[in-house]
Amino acid sequence: MGAQYPQALWMPHEKYGYPQGTQGRNGQALRYVVVHGTGMPGSAQEVARYFQSSPVEAGTHFVIGRDGAVVQCCLIEDAAWGNGGPQPGADPFWPRGINANLLTVSIEHCKPSPDNREELTEAQGQASFRLIRWLCERFGIPARAADAAGGIATHASIAPNDRAFCPGPYPWDDLYAYLHRPSGLRGEGQE
Repeated sequence: MGAQYPQALWMPHEKYGYPQGTQGRNGQALRYVVVHGTGMPGSAQEVARYFQSSPVEAGTHFVIGRDGAVVQCCLIEDAAWGNGGPQPGADPFWPRGINANLLTVSIEHCKPSPDNREELTEAQGQASFRLIRWLCERFGIPARAADAAGGIATHASIAPNDRAFCPGPYPWDDLYAYLHRPSGLRGEGQE
């Protein structure tokens, strides 16, 4: 097996599934893309190695580096350990009693500060936009802000108590403008 996203480097970890290593989503449908910031220094490859070797029970599907490099760490069909269950105060569209990991694909963006204060670099932003568009088109995820039917959300929308700073600054208006332009006007090469 290798990366499903054509522009990604495959660096798999085993932090997915309930119980660990179980394939799939326990009968739940993928409905959301969740945007994260790493809050730690390192390239996309270094963050992926951290997920591979750390005892911390956390993982993600994708990591996007400051240089625009994309690493895939988990199959999209499997529930990576990126979000957990909705905390008190979470956005009301998150179903209570269902671990959000079963409904989501998670994308980490490398941001070296613990509070994720950095803006995305130009290369990182463009890589993020392309990946999100690919995920939305390929998996039928609504290409808009999340609601009960699905869409694109922040980690903070699930975990407002201990992840209120995640993902930090993100160019949401630019993302939605990009997602809604016709393909030929996006200014990108063939994918």
